[in-house]
Amino acid sequence: MSLQLWHSESQSKSSTLITRDAIAAVYSEALDLDLSSLTPQTWRKHFQQYFYELTRAEFSSPEKMKLIASAGLAQLHKHVVDDAGNNVADIVKAGWDSPEDAVITYAIKGTAAPQPVSIPRSLTDQWVNQGLAEPAVAEIETDSMMAPDNQILFALGAGAECAPTKPWIRAGGQLAGVMRPGEKRWAELISLARASAGTLYVPVLASKLSDVHHTLTDSDLAQFAGLDLTVNTAEISNWLKAVSTRCEKVIVGAFSYSPGASHIVVQAVQDALMAQAVERLSRDRLVLTWLGTPTDSIAVNLSTHEDRLERYLHRPVPVRIRDGMWKLWGGLKQPATDLLVTELGTSLALIDCSVAVQGANYLFSKRSQRWRAFLSDAQGVHVAYVVTPPARTSSVLSHRILRASYRGAHHFGFSPFDVPITQTLAAALLIDQVKHQNHSDPLDPAQLNVSRAIHGGLWRSMYEPSTVWLPATMRGWLGIFSSEKSAKL
Repeated sequence: MSLQLWHSESQSKSSTLITRDAIAAVYSEALDLDLSSLTPQTWRKHFQQYFYELTRAEFSSPEKMKLIASAGLAQLHKHVVDDAGNNVADIVKAGWDSPEDAVITYAIKGTAAPQPVSIPRSLTDQWVNQGLAEPAVAEIETDSMMAPDNQILFALGAGAECAPTKPWIRAGGQLAGVMRPGEKRWAELISLARASAGTLYVPVLASKLSDVHHTLTDSDLAQFAGLDLTVNTAEISNWLKAVSTRCEKVIVGAFSYSPGASHIVVQAVQDALMAQAVERLSRDRLVLTWLGTPTDSIAVNLSTHEDRLERYLHRPVPVRIRDGMWKLWGGLKQPATDLLVTELGTSLALIDCSVAVQGANYLFSKRSQRWRAFLSDAQGVHVAYVVTPPARTSSVLSHRILRASYRGAHHFGFSPFDVPITQTLAAALLIDQVKHQNHSDPLDPAQLNVSRAIHGGLWRSMYEPSTVWLPATMRGWLGIFSSEKSAKL
């Protein structure tokens, strides 16, 4: 049975109603604020502001963050059910508890020499100097990074465009890939594994084979392989339990993306699987990782905001003249100063880098990853929250407004990255964070998901981010026949 969004009270599948009521419930439970009168029209128009105010509350104190994260994740699970009305968390639990092996594992072991994950130090220094990455990125040893020994990356959404899976397996890593059935995509991944230094564990539903000991050729395996997050949820949970016994440590990675309302469903499954792993596995055997987004509201250290203002005040004269013209249209304004002093006395600055066209479903899904990261970190789980820059993925390029925005972004200090380099970055940041377990500091709550972020300039923009998208989009339309700039290796 396939999972779906469901609002039990209104009997509705509308993602607008579900995200609105989910966030309203978080406000009520965690902040004691009543948003029950919020109309769908008001929600669609102002949803970014409601997420922004949640950010303010989240970073104000560890206790507030726990309350908000717990309430938000409960709402995420509540609204994702199967055809019989079973909750996603209950489905995952039942799958883990099943005594039968629902999935047969086939191991593909490569015989090639390892290809380490490498990013030149000169490039990371350049990104830091240009404000595309946080200073700590320059401290990462990104030359000749190998995947860690005796650790399996259990990749949910192994085929996602920006997932670190390909560089990981080339660098000698072990990869358990969760990806939808599809002969072509599985043939490509199996072929990559054969030509790599790593090991790929391929899942096949036991129900697809009459003989569980049947030997399959790579071609046959590509036809049978695959698990769908929203259809084979219980089986994936069962397989995660089995895979976790194969190595000293399992790294559960949430890399899946799906457009529109289905993103919430996919993310609910990923989160329920992570929650189950936290409950069932010992802390020293587990790592949780995500591809965090820079296009959300975030709290940063005060020095970051001061850097933004410094960049704005020292613009060259031609840039000032250009900016003055755009201001007539409401664009390219000075960074807003919205400071927050936490309950522990730390000064932070709030920045809203969310993008209206990405929608509330995207923000809810990605924010839930941040919630799980903070909760798990507080529980002593090793967390690798990897923030990678906006990338020229097929989903972005298929959206004509975003495509134009990305085309013109570099004129205003933002640099979208190409997909291959984003994959490499994701792998490098993951390997680095797996090696160095750093729990968040209550006195520096931004550290967990900010300190080693590569955000493409969004968090250090010399303009208020919301005022850049129109100029970037217009500049992108004007330059539609010109070549696009993006970061490359």
